[in-house]
Amino acid sequence: ANADGVLGQANFTSNSGATTQSGMSSPRDVAISPAGRLFVAMSSNNRVLIYNNAASKSNGANADNVLGQSNFTSGSSATTQSGMNSPYGVAITPDGKLFVAEASHHRVTMFEGTNDSPLPVELVDFSLKTSVKTVNVSWTTASEVDNAGFEIFRSAGGDNSFKKIASYITDNDLRGLGSSAVGKKYSFNDENVTAGEYWYKLVDVAYDGTRKEHRAKSILVEDRISREFTIELWPNPANEFLKLTADLTEAGSITIEIYSLKGEKLITESVEVVGRGQEVSLPISGLSQGHYSIRVSSKNGIQTSAFQIAR
Repeated sequence: ANADGVLGQANFTSNSGATTQSGMSSPRDVAISPAGRLFVAMSSNNRVLIYNNAASKSNGANADNVLGQSNFTSGSSATTQSGMNSPYGVAITPDGKLFVAEASHHRVTMFEGTNDSPLPVELVDFSLKTSVKTVNVSWTTASEVDNAGFEIFRSAGGDNSFKKIASYITDNDLRGLGSSAVGKKYSFNDENVTAGEYWYKLVDVAYDGTRKEHRAKSILVEDRISREFTIELWPNPANEFLKLTADLTEAGSITIEIYSLKGEKLITESVEVVGRGQEVSLPISGLSQGHYSIRVSSKNGIQTSAFQIAR
């Protein structure tokens, strides 16, 4: 019998590999969810393509999403939290977790939130900012389903012993929207901190008591005041060079440090800055694509930020 449809090629008689939104290269395994989302693992371009309602797609249709790459036209391997190397197998659990077996990385990575039903709370942003003895925790939701509210947990020094420091039960600002197709921006100030590293994580609680933990983030609280000292990064995502503007009140030297998500110091560079608005170009071609943090120190204080490398 003849096939009824084809993905990865425009028709049944072409067979060239391609790293595009509609193309494929060496597909090794597939998995499909109950609602018809198709996940295709491709070893040659180090990615997993996702097709929503795959059975209704026309021949050669575009994929709806991609994992392992920052876009549909890149196919490089990367040993990072978001990268892949020769994915050979995919599997989906009943609650929507996707597992990807990577042959060259000798590992299996897990992705949450790939199920077909909407997430109780869909986060689009979770950020931490520090000032004198205070950490501002802020997050934004895109939508909420039966959301009673949020709880905030904190761990000092990365020891993984998280303790609850705030709850929607006692703080009205942390109460959820219930069910809403429109999200909201939330904010909480933790004023019970001293100098050191802190980790924060959010837990959203549904009306039926169901709890969902979101990925934790860390921040370093300094014991010095950052006085009129700001930095600006671009482009973000970056490629071969990361540029920054250090806005100092007077001339002086700055020290630039780049860290991996694991806290490993990868680059250190000292630069003389003559004053406000001086541009500094930092070569980053030796770093793999992924997410990094940057720490800029001067006599005015310390500033931290995050950036991404995409190729």
